Amino acid sequence: MDQNKMQIEAHATDVYVGRQVTIARRIRNCSLEKLGDHLDLSFEQIRKYESGRNRISAGKLFQIAAFLNQPLEFFFPDRQASLDAGDDIVDRMLALPAGLEIATAVVAIPSATDRRLVADFAQRLAPPAAPLLSLVERRKAHA
Repeated sequence: MDQNKMQIEAHATDVYVGRQVTIARRIRNCSLEKLGDHLDLSFEQIRKYESGRNRISAGKLFQIAAFLNQPLEFFFPDRQASLDAGDDIVDRMLALPAGLEIATAVVAIPSATDRRLVADFAQRLAPPAAPLLSLVERRKAHA
């Protein structure tokens, strides 16, 4: 494998690990400052970890996992799971500042019709983009 491809893959992994830190932190309702204080780091450094701009050392990741009560495996991409086309959109949703709250609220809506209304409303608010295949269609395409 050439050096450029290795660097791109390393950066993609750093971004993924950082996104997982964001998700784990939000699940635990933990602020950047609180996590930074626990690790003796600034909230700016935590933000750099979460964005993938700075690589997290193995020791720091171990501390983060323990503090956020997540297994180390949570922070790394599973090669088989990454083949699932829906994983990226779910990760991106949960990494949004209000993503977890939005997902939790939508799941709690008992009526399928009302959930569809929420989805339609969100699509109207979103900027025009290429239409997304439904999760079921995307999974079938990769089967």
